[in-house]
Amino acid sequence: MVTNFKTFRRTLKSLIGFSAFFLLSVNSSRGEWVTLQQVNPENQLIKGNWMSLDPLPPSTANKKASIPLPDFNSFKNVKEKKEQFFQFMLPKIRLANTKIRVERSSLQDVFDRNKDELILSDADKKFLGALKVKYKISEELEALDSINALLTKIDEVPASLVLAQSANESGWGTSRFAIEARNMFGIWCFREGCGIKPLQRAAGEKYEVAKYETIQASVEAYMLNINSHPAYRELRRIRSEARAENSYLSGMALAEGLETYSARGEDYVEEIKQLIRVNKLQRFNSEDKA
Repeated sequence: MVTNFKTFRRTLKSLIGFSAFFLLSVNSSRGEWVTLQQVNPENQLIKGNWMSLDPLPPSTANKKASIPLPDFNSFKNVKEKKEQFFQFMLPKIRLANTKIRVERSSLQDVFDRNKDELILSDADKKFLGALKVKYKISEELEALDSINALLTKIDEVPASLVLAQSANESGWGTSRFAIEARNMFGIWCFREGCGIKPLQRAAGEKYEVAKYETIQASVEAYMLNINSHPAYRELRRIRSEARAENSYLSGMALAEGLETYSARGEDYVEEIKQLIRVNKLQRFNSEDKA
């Protein structure tokens, strides 16, 4: 059994590493992406509450047939509605974090193989180069510095935090964005045809709401934003310090790094933390104790 598990783990790491390299190799420029912070159940935009992000493509991984979003409006019991939302989102969050863990482990393996002289093989150079593109690491950095920078970025996002933000951004899965675009985090795009047009878009505006093939793709795009964009550098610093101290990755703690996620700043951070507290979302992540 142990031998079979190790073989499976090596195979999985190889497949994900290859997939990451292939997908990044064919990456092209995209429209600018933004994150919308408040969407009510009727999908009306509230006070233009969004921030600009650098170009970032949605995830193209895991292109299985899209699992229909449940009709969360049909639940009359609020507690049941919330629990069904969490149970729908949780497997997708765990899969995305599993992919990140494998990617991080593969990167650590590259370092361990080369830590004495750090002379990379051609395969390791390609793998490292693909990750640098994906996570926006300067091409000018030396290999060791690149690996250290990547280890700061390639890490899990606690399930409690992802659940809180997805509930907040999608109106508990009832917004038009969630239903029509499978977009659970309010990500916008500025390339024509990249998504769906908001109902109340002001005249002259060009943005659309990014459309994904699956909810899984939406989750992975969100995590890539969190792990790569300069706006969330503080969140990654908090996470990196927790790792260095062998502490748990707490959604409550990492939420402090989301002040730039919304124009509402600290109020948004407190809202996300309140969602985690009230709904006891730390129960969904064994390492999330706060």
